[in-house]
Amino acid sequence: MDLDLIQAQLRSGRPPEEAQLAYLREVLAVVPSLQADRAMDLFAAYPAQCKVSLEDKALIEAVADRSESTYISALALGLLCNWLS
Repeated sequence: MDLDLIQAQLRSGRPPEEAQLAYLREVLAVVPSLQADRAMDLFAAYPAQCKVSLEDKALIEAVADRSESTYISALALGLLCNWLS
């Protein structure tokens, strides 16, 4: 699976497949990493297409807490506050 392919698909307006969504969530679980940062960036930019839900709350909180990037932490917190509230 490739994050570039998922990103291109999201940018073109096509929703990702279920396997791609599962991969994004798997990547998010490996924090801190550059891949997890990219996955969080996609989650924050395309929350509806990525089907972000309350089930993802613990995963997003972990990204906010453990990311080495303050930008990615802010994206995660923004997603928690704005999308899941």
